[in-house]
Amino acid sequence: MTNPSKYRHRVSVQKVTKERIDGQFVDTWSEYKKLWASREDKGGDEYFEAKAANAIRTVIWTIRFDKELYKNGEGRRFFYNDQSYEVKSVADVKGLRKELEIITEAVVASAS
Repeated sequence: MTNPSKYRHRVSVQKVTKERIDGQFVDTWSEYKKLWASREDKGGDEYFEAKAANAIRTVIWTIRFDKELYKNGEGRRFFYNDQSYEVKSVADVKGLRKELEIITEAVVASAS
C-alpha cells in the first residue's frame, strides 16, 4: 500500500489547444486536471543562447496511476509553483498500474 503523504505536491496538468486570435491559430495551454504528486529533482544541464545562460532542470514526478495520462501524457506539461515542466516520458515502472513515473524538463532562464 502506498503512503498517502508521499503525494504532497498539487500539480496542474495542462494540454495545448489551438485558439484563433486575430485570424491566426495560436497554441494556448489550459488546465484539464489537478493531481497530487511526489517530486524529485534530478539536476540539469546548462546551455547558452544569445547572451542568456539557461539551465534545463529535470524533475521526476510520481503520481497515482492515471489511465488518460498514461496513454496521452507526452505533449502535456505540468505547472507547479509558477514554473512549467514539459512532459518527456510517462512510465508504469513497476507494471502494476498503481503509480506512474513522469519525467519532465523545465527551462530556467537567467540574464547574463
